[in-house]
Amino acid sequence: MIGVVGVAYEYGPPNWSDDPKGAEGRQTPILRLSKPINILGDPTSDVNRGDAENVEEVQLELHRYRGLVGKRVVVTGTLRRSLTGWHFTEVVMVVKSIRKAPRLK
Repeated sequence: MIGVVGVAYEYGPPNWSDDPKGAEGRQTPILRLSKPINILGDPTSDVNRGDAENVEEVQLELHRYRGLVGKRVVVTGTLRRSLTGWHFTEVVMVVKSIRKAPRLK
């Protein structure tokens, strides 16, 4: 997938709201896709059963991304549906590789 790496600022426990008072803050890497995608679910899966349509942002599960924020990248990995309260987009990618995308001509 190709897109631009961004950062979402989300709040977690104890109140899981946009109010930072007493909430645990988290910076979450997000891939803003160049073009929306559709993802077919797996009817045999307990967690990835449903389809996802017109996905524009995917949360990235990776630790080192700071140098890529604002950059256009190519990312490969495994897509899955969000599972926990720490997943802030409908679709999450467990990143296998990430690199800067070639320049557009």
